[in-house]
Parts: sequence; C-alpha cells; structure tokens
Amino acid sequence: MAISSNKQIAKNTIYLYIRMLIVMAVTIYTARVVLEVLGITDYGIYNLVGGVVVLFNFLNSSMTGCTQRYLCVAIGQENMEYIQEVFSTSIKAHLLISILFLILAETVGLWFVSTVLNIPAQSKISAIIVYEIAIFTAISGIMRVPYNGAIIAYEKMSFYAISSIIETALKLIILLPLVYLALNKLILYSVLVGIVNLVILIWYYLYVTKKFINCRLNFSKTPRELLKEMMKFTGWSNFSSLSNLTAKQGMGFLLNNFLGVTINAAIGIMNQVTNAIYGFINNFMTAVNPPLIKQFVNKDWNNLSILFVRSSKFSFYLMLILSIPVVLNINTILSIWLINIPQYTNYFCALSLISLLPNVFGGPIWTLIQASGEIKSYQITIGILIVLNLPIDYLLLYFKQPPYSLLYVTALINFGVVLCGIHKLNKITNINWKLVTAKIFLPCAVVLVISLIVCYLSKFYIHSTSIIIQLVANVVFEVLIVCALSFMVGLNRNERNSIINLIVKKL
Repeated sequence: MAISSNKQIAKNTIYLYIRMLIVMAVTIYTARVVLEVLGITDYGIYNLVGGVVVLFNFLNSSMTGCTQRYLCVAIGQENMEYIQEVFSTSIKAHLLISILFLILAETVGLWFVSTVLNIPAQSKISAIIVYEIAIFTAISGIMRVPYNGAIIAYEKMSFYAISSIIETALKLIILLPLVYLALNKLILYSVLVGIVNLVILIWYYLYVTKKFINCRLNFSKTPRELLKEMMKFTGWSNFSSLSNLTAKQGMGFLLNNFLGVTINAAIGIMNQVTNAIYGFINNFMTAVNPPLIKQFVNKDWNNLSILFVRSSKFSFYLMLILSIPVVLNINTILSIWLINIPQYTNYFCALSLISLLPNVFGGPIWTLIQASGEIKSYQITIGILIVLNLPIDYLLLYFKQPPYSLLYVTALINFGVVLCGIHKLNKITNINWKLVTAKIFLPCAVVLVISLIVCYLSKFYIHSTSIIIQLVANVVFEVLIVCALSFMVGLNRNERNSIINLIVKKL
C-alpha cells in the first residue's frame, strides 16, 4: 500500500473539516439547549459525574493510540495476516479493558461519587443513576475504538465524517423528549445519550466487518505475544494518559470541592468550546497521522521532516484562526449563545484555548514517538510533569486565587511537555532543535504576536449599533488578518506554492 500522497491528505482533511463544521455548529446549539433544559445545577452534575467516568476510563485513552499505531504499521508493511492479528488482538484487549473499567467504576468510582463529590442532597440519587448509565455509555465507547482505529488507519475519512455528523444529529434529536416529557430530565438525557452511543457502535461494526476483510474478529488470530506487546505499549502510554485525565478531571473535582457544583457548569461550557475548536486540529492530525507513521516505518526521513514541519505549522495557524476571534470576543459570543451564563465561563473559555496552543505542537511529536515504540522514558517524564498541575492547583485555590488562574499553570506545563517531546524526537529521528526552532517556533511566534496586536487594535475602529453585526465584523476581520499573516509571514515559498498549486488544481 503506497504511502498517502499530499493530495490524499488534503482530500481527507477536507472531509474532516466539513464534518467538524457541521458537528461544531450542532454541538454548540446542543450545549445551549441542554444547559437551558437541565439548568445550571443539573448540567454541572452531569459534567461532574461524567468526569469520574472519564477518569476511570484512562486505559481506553491509551489503547486508542496503541490500536491506531499498530494498524498503521501493519498497513504500511502491507502484511495482511498481521493486520488481522492486530485487529483481533485489539478487540480482545478492549474486552479486557471493559471488564477492568467496570470493576474500577463500580467500586472506587461509585464510592467517590457517593461520598466525596460536593453534590446537593436532593440530587444525590439522580447523580448515582446517571453515573451508572454513564458507565454503560463508556463501555460502548471502549468497544468502538478498534473499529474507529481501522477506519482511520485505512484513511476512510468520508465514512468517518458522515458517521460523526449522524451521531451529533442524533444527540440533538434526543433533546426533544426532554422538552415535552414530564420525567427526570437529567436521567432521561443520560439514557438517550447511552442509546445513541450503542447505535453508533453497531453502525461502525457493520461497516468495518463488511468493508475490510482483514478487520473481522477471529480469536484464533490473537497471538499472546502480540497481546502482551500491545498491553505493554499501552501500559506506558497509560502513564501520561492517567496523568492527563487526573490533571483535567482533578481540576474539576478541586473546583467542585472549593466552590460547589455550579462551577462545574462553567467547566462544562469550557469543554464544549475547547472540544469544538480543538476538534479542527484533531481532524487535521487524524488525516496526517497515518502517513506520518508510515513514513517513519519506511524510514523516509526527508519527507517525514517536511510533513512534520508543515503539519505542526498548519495546525498552529489553524488554531490561531479559530481561537483568536473567540478569545477576543468571548463575552459577546456567550451573551448571544447562552441564556444563563455560569460565573467565570468567559475566563475559562478564553484561557483554556490559550493553554491549548502548546498542545498543537505536541500532536505530530507524540505520533512519531508512538511510531518508534520507544515511549517508556518519555511517558514517565511527561506524566510526572503533567500531574504537577494538581498540587499547584490546590495551592492556588487554598490561597483564594481566582478559579481560572489554574489554566495559567496548565499552559506552562503543556509547553514543558512539548519541549520534552522535541528532546525525544532529536534522539529517534532527523528532527532536531535547530529545525524546530527555525522552521516552526519562530514563524509561529511572529504570526501569533502580530495577529494579537493587529486584531486587538482593530476593535477600537470597528463599531456598530447591532451586537451581532459588530461580532460578525470583528470575527471576519480577525480571521482574514490571521489567514493573511499565516500565509505571507508564517509559510516559506515552497509551502505557499504548494497551497497555491492545490487551489489552482481544484479550480
């Protein structure tokens, strides 16, 4: 199987961006409706309890990357038998993960929800029921991972995009019963979300088993050595995954402990905003990851470094295009989007996007480190670094600092993780500090600084009596400025010519 061409990468990226535009629009509207229907307290409970489930689902987070990594390597080697072994073994591994997850969730997790979380007494029973439903939903998500991994490894992005749109649409449709049925809305919403996840799992299963002959479950094709190898790989991946989840969910638990359940509603809105915007970056990397891994496997170092630099820069510029208008206009956006705005939501949304900027560089780095299989020392280092969020967050809250100040810590630690990744890449590839600094960090920093200055100053000159027209004018101008600076200042001549040629061919 040939390594993906730039044309194929561009085609897959377009599919994923169309998907993301539709998914983002529907998700943003869905968040507004869910918050309005459930209310701030129930919405906060839903996000808080869901955070416990996510925390105990750390094994699945690592196995997702492991499955995609091994499938991409097998496809890159064009080894049909190995592909079936990897797929069947990943199914077996996810069954084991589901059992372990269920045990942890029904013991430690249930105790944590029942006794530790700061939940109003009248909502305690509902919270526990929602937690049990969330466990079922999470297990269906765990079992979807191998099928999702096969679709991405084979680069069938059109199906992936359509399926995501269908899933998002279903999660909007299920809000109708919440409006008209006189039932416990928190429990009903949780049940309907669980049903949607089960339907999508069945949909993925039917597509993969029909489309890819080597991706059908066969327990006789699950060599113990491969299972052991994949679980060992996952074990080290778990170190940083658990650290990430502990830091992210731990922040929500600490805020809940100090400030109550309503602050978790603000966290929920923050997650909606960051997931929607960062989803664009993930879509781009979803299209780029398979060829990155395949080029590493085939030791195509020249093309690998070119793709690494371009994917890092394009991801960062895309993040700027999406995040700068949101950060600079967050108060206006929230006032139009939401009816009831939880306290501190504007600070959480803006600062969370800023804290994610270093993570954009981390995507291609982690992909290549995964491809090498040499992840032990890297995982230990960044795992320890990430978990430092929690004690620092606790101290900030203990000394009565603003709750959003926790995100400053997140941003600094995220940048430290990126630096650790570059150090590791320097040992396993031809990508070194000089290359990253000169061709990635420097142009990205220049575009960031100039964009912020110009966009901020423009707000003093763009005025309208209509809040919506004002917002649209600001956003359009800011997007155009960041696009122009990214193209003219942030890209070199070859990169600009590649984009121009691609556009000309499409026209």
